[in-house]
Amino acid sequence: MLSNSIALIAVAAMFGVEAWKAKERLPRVALTAFAVLFALTGSFLKPLSEGVPSIGAFIAGVFALPASWFALFLSLFFVLRPYWTSGQAFSRDAGTRQDISHLETYLSKAQVDLEQQFASIKASLSEHEIAFRESVNKIEKEIASHAAQIFQINTENGERQRIIGANSQRIENLYNTVEDHRDKVLHSLHAIGAISRLADTEAQIRSDAAELYDRLRAGEKYDTLKWRQWENVHDHWMQCLTTWLDNGTWYAVAVKGRTLTVNDAKYGQDWTVSDDQFPNAEAVRVFKKFRIIHTQWEEVVPDVKDGMEKVAFVGMTEEEARHGRPAG
Repeated sequence: MLSNSIALIAVAAMFGVEAWKAKERLPRVALTAFAVLFALTGSFLKPLSEGVPSIGAFIAGVFALPASWFALFLSLFFVLRPYWTSGQAFSRDAGTRQDISHLETYLSKAQVDLEQQFASIKASLSEHEIAFRESVNKIEKEIASHAAQIFQINTENGERQRIIGANSQRIENLYNTVEDHRDKVLHSLHAIGAISRLADTEAQIRSDAAELYDRLRAGEKYDTLKWRQWENVHDHWMQCLTTWLDNGTWYAVAVKGRTLTVNDAKYGQDWTVSDDQFPNAEAVRVFKKFRIIHTQWEEVVPDVKDGMEKVAFVGMTEEEARHGRPAG
């Protein structure tokens, strides 16, 4: 209830800022009315929900949607230009770990690594924010200067009409530059968040892969019961890999195709694990497919990391990263 009230008041604040910025009377009155409506709804949400439960349920349902919060924070960014960043931690149920002491050590190290990553991300984000504000201020001053020149020109003079046309074109070009800069900043913010998310997911993929391969490589034989346990870990490995590919596909060429496409000829290559270590022929096939896909994923990882860093810190767009083109 409190988070919904805060969200409604935040929306009211955005309408209030836009009303203050509006120069025409009608837009200012309309925006002010919206601001007052959202502010009163947020301030009296609890008694309003108790009196009319359907309204409270509707508001709670709206703000339970991730898209509603995404739209709210994106609007706050453009209206107030806040300083924010986000990240998402990824962890696996501790109950599936065989060694609790090893898990605590791993989590402690991961926390330190995350703090270092977020410190670096915060510094990079501050630099992008400063550069973006300086660029916008410079462009706004140039637009204001050219607008003043256009206002003073005598439209009856043919030469001055030519100047108006030239300045109008320049203003349009400057506007397009602002739009392009904004898109690159948004791509950069997305990539910074993806770096953290994919780092956690990559660590989980490698942990699962080691559990799926190391004991077989050491010569251990699997009966039906052990193979079912192996399949449970394999399912989790595949879920993590799918999540990684869904996020990483924006930052390199043909990420999913290069990882998941299996050439049948590879099944016949030399293997360090023998077929008699498995309970049946289908288990042999599943294991070999796992090893082939994991090896191909290992080859794709450096390309995705390189693309994320270029989008986050160099100015490359996601489209350029997906098609292997340099930033420009």
